Amino acid sequence: MKRAYSADPIVLAELAAVLRAIAKQRRHAGRLLRGMAKSYEARAVALTPGAAVPQPHY
Repeated sequence: MKRAYSADPIVLAELAAVLRAIAKQRRHAGRLLRGMAKSYEARAVALTPGAAVPQPHY
């Protein structure tokens, strides 16, 4: 099953921003969430023409 957000770089960037915000609030899960955010940002860059990170609206 394909995930709805997997092909939209803007949504990936927004998801990464949300994960980073949550990571600031949660000590124990912070490292994991920052790692996930980094992964989503990298995927967003890979899907974006010109290799620029899309700016989240969040």
